[in-house]
Amino acid sequence: MEGDTATASQEAIVLETIYYRVPPQDSSLSSSFRGLSPYEPPVPSNLWLIAEPVLISLGLYTPPDPTYSRYLIPALPEENTFLESPYVVTTRRRIFTDATGGAENVKVVQAELDRAKGRDWIYYQTWEAPERRGKIGDGIDIVCVHGIGEYGARWCVHVAKFIQNGFRIIAPDLPAHGRSTGIHCYVPTNDLLVSSVKLVLEDVDEQDQARQRVSFTKRFIAGASLGAFVILEYLLAYPPADAVFTSISGAFLMCPLIQVAAASRPSYLLELIARALRTFAGRVPFASAQRGKGHWDPRAEISFLLNPQPYHGPLRIGTGLAIAQGIDDLAPRAKEIRLPIKVIHGSADRITSPEGSKDFFERVSSQDLEFEIWPGYEHVMMKVGYDREDDQPRQKTLESWYAWIAERV
Repeated sequence: MEGDTATASQEAIVLETIYYRVPPQDSSLSSSFRGLSPYEPPVPSNLWLIAEPVLISLGLYTPPDPTYSRYLIPALPEENTFLESPYVVTTRRRIFTDATGGAENVKVVQAELDRAKGRDWIYYQTWEAPERRGKIGDGIDIVCVHGIGEYGARWCVHVAKFIQNGFRIIAPDLPAHGRSTGIHCYVPTNDLLVSSVKLVLEDVDEQDQARQRVSFTKRFIAGASLGAFVILEYLLAYPPADAVFTSISGAFLMCPLIQVAAASRPSYLLELIARALRTFAGRVPFASAQRGKGHWDPRAEISFLLNPQPYHGPLRIGTGLAIAQGIDDLAPRAKEIRLPIKVIHGSADRITSPEGSKDFFERVSSQDLEFEIWPGYEHVMMKVGYDREDDQPRQKTLESWYAWIAERV
């Protein structure tokens, strides 16, 4: 018993070392800072963003790296903690979405770019404990869907407690994000986002069957901002069905992108200009109204900008208009959503509107629905703290998330 207790304690220490961050040293970074992305276009101009797809379609040009230099960006320490921990089993895979089809385990090395059998893929990771039997999360999946410009591995800093208690975490990189292919953060249709989640869940299920693993009994899904929006779209596209394992048992949503807050919505004139340019300039970065509004602490923005993997630029024309259309399409369908849902939204959110969320979820048909507006919280509800006190707001969010799922397993 003492040995088991010591092992559990050691496991917790190893996983929780990533809970606190060292404050960034340079607090003078301007809002124009674009991070450390290694991608350099052949022609450093928006004209290249317009010309490249034409050249590709004519067979005159092929991008040397279809992830635009994101695939080989080194993992940050928090991701390496999971990769190196004896208490976490990490699986990394990519699913080819072009005509080649298929999927494979990956190690994220140059050879995988050189010999890739397809030009388009979705990358994802799973994290789980080596031994789950007897734990509350045994047989339970939690799918974590990231927000705009982010990537799946950012969840690893938040999910240690779930893994310790037997849950398996599934974290995809959405199309054009992270190590998935596509010009960074260019998503011209929301269908790409929704279908990618389904592809990942189907692949996970196929891998379980191939290894003769007992099928997981329930699958929950969690997401923030755009990730929460994608989840709602997924629930409408693939409603629960007992015979389909890609069905979802419940959703935990943070600051869902259901209505853009007034402080971040581009002007009507800017939107008209974007619509006029969309046909030929959809990839061009255009609107940056949400920059610097995620959290009151400027260190949160600086930490984000110092990470080379997220997208640091203005919202691309095609992506912004696709999201706007998706929000409009989602609004009248609230009553079609019936499965268990918990929503938390910060009262001080300057990017997505808590009032818009309240209006939407008042029309949802779920018999198991919890909606909470948290006083003082901003858009980033899980900012990793710089000490124990600074981390308390995130811990409250994590406790709410864990407790809600634990009650339903």
